[in-house]
Amino acid sequence: MPRRYVRKKPKWQSKVKRRRGKTLHFRGHFTKTGMFISSLALLLFLGLLGYGKIQTKLQADPKCNLTKIEITGLNYLSQQEVLNLTRIPAGSNIFSLRLKDIEGKIAVNPLVKSVKVERKWPSELVINIEEKKLLARLKDNNQFYLVDSQGQVIKDNLSALTHLPVITGLTSSDTRLPELVLFLQKFRKLDKDIFTRIAGLIWSPETGLIAQLSDGPQLFWGEMDGEKLPEKLALLRLVTRDMQDKGITSQYIDLRFKNVVVKPKQI
Repeated sequence: MPRRYVRKKPKWQSKVKRRRGKTLHFRGHFTKTGMFISSLALLLFLGLLGYGKIQTKLQADPKCNLTKIEITGLNYLSQQEVLNLTRIPAGSNIFSLRLKDIEGKIAVNPLVKSVKVERKWPSELVINIEEKKLLARLKDNNQFYLVDSQGQVIKDNLSALTHLPVITGLTSSDTRLPELVLFLQKFRKLDKDIFTRIAGLIWSPETGLIAQLSDGPQLFWGEMDGEKLPEKLALLRLVTRDMQDKGITSQYIDLRFKNVVVKPKQI
């Protein structure tokens, strides 16, 4: 039987064929990806087109004219102050208003930490405000300032914030003010009851820090040392209970020394 000769393909032809296969596979993959992106873009376009039509229809609907503004999160600002900041015309369509613009107008107030405005179907706006946490008022050269928990000094009309303790003896740019802020933060955390009773805080280089209670004596703290604060507060509670048991009222309590000094009030 005669031999059959099988002609082998050169190796380079086999490699070319494999490469062509990979190229065709890549082109197919690229085509599928392109079709997917095109379809997604088309759906997005149609969605935006539909949203635009809905938005136009809502803007023309009198049912969506503004009837109520709800404001939450206020402790210091009044609702009227916030409304004055928004400057929203009466009867405006809520879908014609740019919420970011309204948020920007409210955020200029120095008491506002953050603000978020949302629409509420069919004709209301909800304004959620987070105000800065205030610690005290600072009196500097007959001008009042607010001092927040971050140590920021804010110039403002403070006639309504009479419940905050007033700091005297320091200026608005005093380098000791941040130290006092940290001291007051720790004070409020350790004993909020006593802290809320402080009407005034006086600083002088001779005596250090003095706190005047709204319903009690002056408290001499001395240096603004937060590390010694828990010990001094414990001594203050102990002395106060003892004085109450004995029916004694004091003019001041000096906590600058280990042996607490109490001066009884003259009757």
